[in-house]
Amino acid sequence: MIETINSYLLVIIPAILTGIGFLIKHYFFNKKIDDESIALENTSVNNHKEAQNIYELRKRIHILFIDDDTKFQTARMLKNSGWENINIIKDCKNLNSPEIINTDIFFVDVHGVGVELGFSDHGLGLAAALKQKYPDKKVVIYSAERKWDSFHKAWSLIDDRLPKDADTYQFENTIENLLLD
Repeated sequence: MIETINSYLLVIIPAILTGIGFLIKHYFFNKKIDDESIALENTSVNNHKEAQNIYELRKRIHILFIDDDTKFQTARMLKNSGWENINIIKDCKNLNSPEIINTDIFFVDVHGVGVELGFSDHGLGLAAALKQKYPDKKVVIYSAERKWDSFHKAWSLIDDRLPKDADTYQFENTIENLLLD
């Protein structure tokens, strides 16, 4: 009788352990795969939503370039790539003008602008004033000059900076990063 019980135990215990192992493997590993699938689905949905948001933002966001070179090609190229509300002005005459108030993102050249408002430090002073007056608006400084006054207060206030000869893609990428942040 004891031998019969031992032989049953020798069969039953491995069967039970195998069953437990199967359940653990099935529950934990399939759950992990399901979680990964859900995560990939969510990422795909989020990327699709971001893409949709960007296309919606291209119609809604107002971008203003303040540059003494009003033929700055990047502004035109951004407009051609779908950013509908882009404008360029030679200088800012008034921080309360409708074009300033309605702008969401400013691109401010370092040299030759801010003069009309009397900023001795040109675009740096203008950028700092815009950011201080409108902290929720985005301000990006750009310049062909590589030697910038690195101690100017504008650098700690602005949202980003670019070289003036940056590709249109870099300007567009900066806009998207500022908007999706």
